[in-house]
Amino acid sequence: MIHTHEASRPAVDGDVWSSLAAQAARTPRAVALADTAGELDYETLFALVTETSDRLADAGVRPGDLVGIRLPRGRDAVVAMLAVLRAGAGYVPLDPAYPPARLAMMVEETRPRALVTADGVLPLDDSRPQRDPAYVIFTSGSTGRPKGVLVGRRQLYDFTRVFADRFAIGEGDRLLQFASMSFDTSVEEIFCPLLRGATLVLRDDDMISRPDLFFARCDALGITVLDLPTAYWHELVAALDRGETAVPACVRCVIIGGETARPDAVRRWQAAVGGATRLYN
Repeated sequence: MIHTHEASRPAVDGDVWSSLAAQAARTPRAVALADTAGELDYETLFALVTETSDRLADAGVRPGDLVGIRLPRGRDAVVAMLAVLRAGAGYVPLDPAYPPARLAMMVEETRPRALVTADGVLPLDDSRPQRDPAYVIFTSGSTGRPKGVLVGRRQLYDFTRVFADRFAIGEGDRLLQFASMSFDTSVEEIFCPLLRGATLVLRDDDMISRPDLFFARCDALGITVLDLPTAYWHELVAALDRGETAVPACVRCVIIGGETARPDAVRRWQAAVGGATRLYN
């Protein structure tokens, strides 16, 4: 069960956790998260979040702290992210696939209070509290040393609210979580559906191996909104152009970003899809 004092209180303007908890209280039986292991309703998901958040508190995590999350893509990582927000802290995604030296640099720069790993919550001694943090995303380092960018809780709330409004995300929608947790696109993919009573659907790596398989899985999962890197969308357009696949009828909206869409690809998309699925760049 969601703790009564959280579920019953109205959402505080600008407080993303309060808004998430309020939504969970409004739609406890709606499906919040779906993956290859099955589905979790809002009540069950937020019970797991509360349990993990309590473990963070036991490890000494307090509001303003940062918490490293060293977990692969999946429901455990989503639970950890939400638990960190519940604790009043900010999360730092630490992709286990990154080289150890890069992970060590990220931990050194952010100095989290604790780490969440597959083995549990690991408290750390040396921390650097921040002011009202939501998360830290590191730049790619293509122009030098990667830099951690801190985003505040108010900024997270404002962005996700506007994003959800812009694309009319609501109950009944099913959004595919495509991006790595270490990229900021994952923020809109994860928090927008949960703020609006929709379903967050987590993909596996096999799903994106072929365009025909990707759209077949989207169809089977009932995906309504896709948020894709433009480069991957270009691959989908090429497959559509060759007649190898088709956009499922359930997909009402495709959002692409990260780089410019080629004009010829937009024309080919429109020829193959028409107006059945809205495209936003």
